Amino acid sequence: MNSYQKYLSGHKAKSFNNSISVLNAGYNDIEKFQHYPSKTHPSSYYFSWDTGRILSEYQIIYITRGEGIFESESSRILPVKAGSIIILYPNEWHRFKPDINSGWEEYWVGCHGILMDFIKQQAYISQKNPIIKIGKQQSIIMLFKEIVDTVKNEEEGFQLLASGATLHLLGMIQKINKQQTNNNLTASIDKLILQAISLIKDNLNINLRPEEISKGLLISYSLFRRHFKLQTGLSPKQYVLDLLMERAKELLADKSLNINQIALLLGFNNSFHFSKIFKTKVGLSPSEYKKTLSDQAYIT
Repeated sequence: MNSYQKYLSGHKAKSFNNSISVLNAGYNDIEKFQHYPSKTHPSSYYFSWDTGRILSEYQIIYITRGEGIFESESSRILPVKAGSIIILYPNEWHRFKPDINSGWEEYWVGCHGILMDFIKQQAYISQKNPIIKIGKQQSIIMLFKEIVDTVKNEEEGFQLLASGATLHLLGMIQKINKQQTNNNLTASIDKLILQAISLIKDNLNINLRPEEISKGLLISYSLFRRHFKLQTGLSPKQYVLDLLMERAKELLADKSLNINQIALLLGFNNSFHFSKIFKTKVGLSPSEYKKTLSDQAYIT
């Protein structure tokens, strides 16, 4: 990828209603050991790592290859990996650079306007956490290229088209970020559900209450129950009961144990409660089930 940059000035940097205006756009392919940033940028945009800079605009930067570091007035030094969006804020000191051993590939668009100030208030972008990890997304690359080409050609209505594409870009970043956040949350909860299943199986005789398990895993019971049912097809309570009844069948085959003893071994307070649940689940009372086992043994 070759490098290209375009900085607008005067009336060219204004949209029809000032809601969002594109001021500059471009892309760079920085090879390893290459000086950064390029000295071809205007003096008001050029900076060094030692001095950093302060802009009067927002910038959206997308790193698609390589890695580096970023620091701003509001954030500590943060690692930047391929697939990261960096949001720069107006009137805030910042600095960033690619790793000298990898370089990086970057796309960017600079903009301002009252709509950008509104978006700044949204939860998905923050001056303390200005890096959004979305991975390499072809749709995002295409939007950056659309913005750059629109600004480059300066055809009739280009500012409105570029501003609209930038708004679309921000919407896509928010959408992808939210989807990935939800996916990561689901994966994390799924791991907790597997832990819960293992815990239930290992402590079946204690008859742990599902509410106690979710509390121990530090998630709400409603969330725990929903994801548990998605994984097993059963609610936690029904899952526990099914395991208990399967274990009860094994114990009923032991002639040395009576029904009262089996109920206690399974964590039931009394044999009546155990017998009622067993009949509901199996279709036979424990004594009837025990008799069928004896009949089968006799026939054999």
